[in-house]
Amino acid sequence: MNDIEAGPQSVSEATDTQSGRFDQVMDLVHIDFNPWEASVHGWWQDPNKNFTGKKAKVVIELQYKSSGKWKTVAKGSKAAIKPGGGRGKRANARTACKSSDNGTWRSKVDVDVAGVIDAPIKTTSPEQVRPCSI
Repeated sequence: MNDIEAGPQSVSEATDTQSGRFDQVMDLVHIDFNPWEASVHGWWQDPNKNFTGKKAKVVIELQYKSSGKWKTVAKGSKAAIKPGGGRGKRANARTACKSSDNGTWRSKVDVDVAGVIDAPIKTTSPEQVRPCSI
């Protein structure tokens, strides 16, 4: 087994614009063992085909809870992403694990479709406990 992941495979939230709806999507925080690190990916989807031919900038944040407060420990972005996800169509954030003690993680994703005005909403995943602490 290369990684640990539990629960649903992804989290998404619809974002409405004057041009239609798109979804901000991320997978859940997972632990890779080679190298040993926490990782998350973010992308976007166009379920109603409102943005055919459009590309977006996707920003993903990996957050760790320490002393009851969330801290962004890694951030990744990728510009000019077509909708759909998959290799080459997503942003990634990752950080090295320092121990196998359980840590509490979450992530946030923000998608900005080129030429489309939308509210500055970030989709936030639920808390996840993983065998990785920093």
